[in-house]
Amino acid sequence: FILERGMMPEGILGIDIGESALKAVLVSHGIRGGYSVDLTEAIDFGAGGLSEALDKLREKTDFRQVHINLSLPVELVSFHNVKLPFRQEKKIRQTIAFELETMLPHGIDNCLLDYNIISQSKNSEILAAVVPRSVVKERISLFGDNPPEIGTIGIGALAVATLLMTRGVFTGPGLLLDLGSRQTVAVFINGEKIVQVRRYNFGQGSAERAVYEEECKRFCHDLLNTIDFLKWGGSMEDGPS
Repeated sequence: FILERGMMPEGILGIDIGESALKAVLVSHGIRGGYSVDLTEAIDFGAGGLSEALDKLREKTDFRQVHINLSLPVELVSFHNVKLPFRQEKKIRQTIAFELETMLPHGIDNCLLDYNIISQSKNSEILAAVVPRSVVKERISLFGDNPPEIGTIGIGALAVATLLMTRGVFTGPGLLLDLGSRQTVAVFINGEKIVQVRRYNFGQGSAERAVYEEECKRFCHDLLNTIDFLKWGGSMEDGPS
């Protein structure tokens, strides 16, 4: 979560909800511009779990009069490659939900979607992200019966990838790996476009070096297969530099 105070935010509260603890950082505008860090907290989940940890955080900072910006983990979002036989932005907006309807087991009506146009020639190649509305409602419910207003909804490592792209880190094909304890998220980038997002069952959890090396080899093999698939489909011309 990122909570912003007011329409022109005076402060930003970032909340990172992990598997066993809650971490929070509160920053505010400095007198000479920029931001200053006012609060950092790490609160372990006790018997009361996440709800109790949020109550403890409320004792230290005010949740009222804020906007909520959500960052969802990749595993809760599905990504779909879509090709449409036209280039007009208006037609894409009007059509993409119907196209995704056939790809989703429970339909599109109860989902939120966004998309990124990867390339256009005669057709439009699109990467779409879809998340159930219930996922968003579940997170908003943590703030009670009258939750703050929702601002933006982001997706895990995609925020970091976007920041790196705006800073010109990727001048050609690129790859961002978000390595966790049990899974790794890979963001495949071509120039200034995110062309695919994949999640792999590979992490830093293996204690034995020999086992970890074997898992690493399989992971690299899976990455190469994905890159070959993207090259075959025209989303990437070459592998990451």
